[in-house]
Amino acid sequence: MSETHNKYLALRYFKEIMTDGNLGSLYELLAPDFVFTLPTHPEPYVGPDGFKDLVTMLHGCFPDFSIHAKDMVASGDMVVTRWRGGGTHLGGAIHTVAGDVPPSGRSFEIDGMSWHRFSGGKIVEVIGHEDTIGMFEQLGVMPSPRTVTTPEQNLAVARRFVDELLNQGRFSVMDELLTEDFAFSLPTMPALSGRDALRGYVSHLRQAFAELRFEVEREAAGDHKVALRWRIRGRHVAEFNGVPPSGNEVDEFGIDFFEFWGGKIRSVRVVANQLGLSQQITAGRPASRALTPEQNNAIAVRFFDAVWNQGDFSVLDTLIAPDADDHSTVGGQPKTEKGSASFRGIVSMFRAAMPDIRLTIDDEVFAGDKVVHRWHLVGTDTGGVMGMPPSGKQLTFSGITTVRMQDGKIVERWANVDELGLLQQLGVAPPPQGH
Repeated sequence: MSETHNKYLALRYFKEIMTDGNLGSLYELLAPDFVFTLPTHPEPYVGPDGFKDLVTMLHGCFPDFSIHAKDMVASGDMVVTRWRGGGTHLGGAIHTVAGDVPPSGRSFEIDGMSWHRFSGGKIVEVIGHEDTIGMFEQLGVMPSPRTVTTPEQNLAVARRFVDELLNQGRFSVMDELLTEDFAFSLPTMPALSGRDALRGYVSHLRQAFAELRFEVEREAAGDHKVALRWRIRGRHVAEFNGVPPSGNEVDEFGIDFFEFWGGKIRSVRVVANQLGLSQQITAGRPASRALTPEQNNAIAVRFFDAVWNQGDFSVLDTLIAPDADDHSTVGGQPKTEKGSASFRGIVSMFRAAMPDIRLTIDDEVFAGDKVVHRWHLVGTDTGGVMGMPPSGKQLTFSGITTVRMQDGKIVERWANVDELGLLQQLGVAPPPQGH
């Protein structure tokens, strides 16, 4: 059989046998002398009948059990698959090297890899390795930072997230409430990573809606998860999702799903009636999301002031599209990162080199979806510019930046900077003739 056909059989193994529990497929795909080995289980499972016992046990323990292939490599008679799987322990006890684990109602989700060996169009061997410790921690067999707090304690933290962060804008509590690797997702926007990114989003939300208020109407808490259904009210007074301020009152609903780790919020997934909210803030005006040239200019100016002058990187994801292209170069090297990463890298480099940096806009032109700024920048070189030793000099250089705007965000940038003048001030390049 070809390597492609072997990959096809491996995919059927994961989908039909492991995820669907299809015993007909099990007897079709596995060889009579099939052997399955996984360190989580104390003994190998031999033959289709033996493996049927494992599959039946897994689906009896975890009614929603599934394994999804994420990546595959085929070579000769072997296929190696990287997968992610899990389920909720609601049924019988699961037989493991740690003994029989009784149902706890907890769920787990782990990564693993499996080696399939084929012969004569059948699977003859599967050797697997998985994150057994992760599974045991999530199921409560081993102590885990995920479950050091009670559902009631987690619910109290989730309430503080709504009241103190969203309603009051008290960003000082973020370190207390959120893990360092905190993640926030909303279907209508790119996922946010880290506390600074959330600070930028919440700031933008609170600026966009006056008298903003979230009210929790329903709540549920489990071992390390909390769900809240909330109602949001406010008045649309600034740009939001590319829609200019309408002055309209908003009244909508949504649900937050919190995951906890070590007593702190590790992630929040939000599903809200974004369509209803959009209809409310666009009521009484044309449905177009296009901003005026003046509004586009205001967003570009905010980028210069907040990011360059104040070092507030939390606003980047609210100002820059996730797939934005940066066509500028630094030190002759083109920027290739998409989204805010390129912008963050350039500004971070100069602010680290010149902590007292100050950018001043000298001229501006805007029309349609384009904004152009001519600017100059002043700062003291105490950290070393572009990898060079610190000079201690006060440096001044100028540049021109053009951005293209779409839906209230920067989607493209072109920048030309007087790098030669900068290098001349540092003594790296020859001074202009006559000097």
